[in-house]
Amino acid sequence: MGTGTRTKLHWVFPASSRQASSLVFALRDFCRLYLMATEPTNTFNPLAACLGWLLPGLGHYVVGERARGVLVLSGVAFLWITGLLIGGIDSVDQKEDKLWFYAQAGSGPIAFVVDGLNTSLLKSGKMGELIDAPNPSRNPASAKQVSSYKSVAQMNEYGTLFTALAGLMNIVALLDAASRRGRTQRSRSEDG
Repeated sequence: MGTGTRTKLHWVFPASSRQASSLVFALRDFCRLYLMATEPTNTFNPLAACLGWLLPGLGHYVVGERARGVLVLSGVAFLWITGLLIGGIDSVDQKEDKLWFYAQAGSGPIAFVVDGLNTSLLKSGKMGELIDAPNPSRNPASAKQVSSYKSVAQMNEYGTLFTALAGLMNIVALLDAASRRGRTQRSRSEDG
């Protein structure tokens, strides 16, 4: 063997054990980075998001996270029931509380159903009589009538807050469900 061959072998096979161990660690780190780069990432699942909006917790249930789905459903339902018991159905109002309604709509169709009940029962006068609301401007054109069952002041605000928090919590939960890999997908990737 000539000296040129020895030089090539020197570069391929390190002379000291310290160089060999650093080469092994570098190779190990490279393999870890390569595996992390080729590992399948979580993808967005629009079906889980839609189902989670229709019925809170259903998105998690569909991807295999049944216990989490039940917890989401119970949390959102608790906030909605508590909000409606505190503030009444008047706490969900698409016309008077538009920004709050955007948050409440995150809970799904329940917000639209309660808003429809508010409009058809309270605002139409079918439930309770319509009375004149206080008119601070004293302008007869701006006077309006409200139901005698309309919730007032802080109770209405607490009910609105609770139902809006339920909607926001459901939005976070449905985004979580949509970005999760299901149990079956996870077990296949861990086995293979």
